[in-house]
Amino acid sequence: MSFAIDGLASGLKSSEMIDAVMDVQSIPQTLLKNKITAGESQISVLRSLNSRIADLATLAKKTTAAGAFSLFTATSSATGIKATAGATATEGSVSLRVEATATRHSAVTAAKTAWSGTELTITDGSGTATSITAASTSMDDVVKAVNAAGAGVTASKVAAGTDAGTGEPLYRLQFTATESGAANSFTVTSGGADVFAEPGAAIVTQGSDAQVLLYAGTAAETRLTSTTNTFTGILQGVDITVAAGTAAGTVAEVAVARDTEAVSSKAKDLVDALNGVFNLISAKTAVSGSNNSLSANVLTGDSAVRRTNEALFKAAAEPINGRSPSEYGITVTRYGTLEFDADKFAAAFEADPAAVESVVNQISARVESVATATSDKYDGALTAKITGQEKLIGTWGDQVEAWDTRLAQRRAQLERIYASLEVTMSNMQAQSTWLSSQIAALPTASTSS
Repeated sequence: MSFAIDGLASGLKSSEMIDAVMDVQSIPQTLLKNKITAGESQISVLRSLNSRIADLATLAKKTTAAGAFSLFTATSSATGIKATAGATATEGSVSLRVEATATRHSAVTAAKTAWSGTELTITDGSGTATSITAASTSMDDVVKAVNAAGAGVTASKVAAGTDAGTGEPLYRLQFTATESGAANSFTVTSGGADVFAEPGAAIVTQGSDAQVLLYAGTAAETRLTSTTNTFTGILQGVDITVAAGTAAGTVAEVAVARDTEAVSSKAKDLVDALNGVFNLISAKTAVSGSNNSLSANVLTGDSAVRRTNEALFKAAAEPINGRSPSEYGITVTRYGTLEFDADKFAAAFEADPAAVESVVNQISARVESVATATSDKYDGALTAKITGQEKLIGTWGDQVEAWDTRLAQRRAQLERIYASLEVTMSNMQAQSTWLSSQIAALPTASTSS
């Protein structure tokens, strides 16, 4: 509540005078608020930097993982044959000839108006029998029961015309294996009889394995089979898939080579991540302006950030076994960043893959160690700095709130003082007016002649 009475008696602008006094007395609080704003800005940048360094630690860890540079690419000379190299692949090649592709076993029954009973048995290629009971003899119920049985076979009802004698619609049931290969062939019996041996029934497709031939026409000729059209293990860590319908006799040369481009990309990603950290630190610690008007940035002079930058740079650029990383395409620029020379790296990798992998692994391990020690969410150096800064800002916030109370009390006190002054001056003016009227009413002395 304001008690200020602006100039009613005194003519003074008491509200402005109080505001001026409060402006002076609130200077300590204003300084605290400025410190909070600056601190929050610093924390925001530190969090961004810490997150960037944490990402760098994760990337460096992946780069040091076993097999990180065991990257290979597989190629095939035939369009209908695809080769895919996995993590355990090694360099090599093989020539193969397609003899057959895998097929799924499929058969249809004779045309019927209804199933002969509610019972049927599906027996797979291994001799495992699955007994199935349909809800009725209707073809729809038989299809439903087969598809729910999980016997590795699906059924579908296919229109087959009309019964000449009764005029009722005729249907065949088509049974198809869910997986290809000879082992997934099956028989279906009903009432002990093979339903595909009935007149009008047929085997549509005989389930068969895919076959390829290695070293055809030599003493080492080898025939390999697969229930699917994919062959695993012909070459270590490589899957070779023959497209369905590939003509028998198709020959393909499958070759596996190191994927130098993918390896180079991994090394470049590490360098780019490091440069991202270096550039962010540089931007946030730089001093801008001329000699007459210099302006510090939010992290200018921050010793913890400077130490982090130095440690990461040292981890990335120091020699390994007496050899500079620049020999492998990772060089230092005059701007305090790194540069990746893809051609130089590729040449070094082609010449000695093991040596280059060892160098990049060691650089990654050093970078990971520094980055983790800096950004770990529990005891990272930068994490601790952020936590400490947050606590300090919290303390300053409490002080600002205390100042709010103190300043509000001071303003109320000044308003009461000035209000009291106005009342007092108003009373004095009233007394002055009364005295003046009393004096004016006194008789004046007359002078006799």
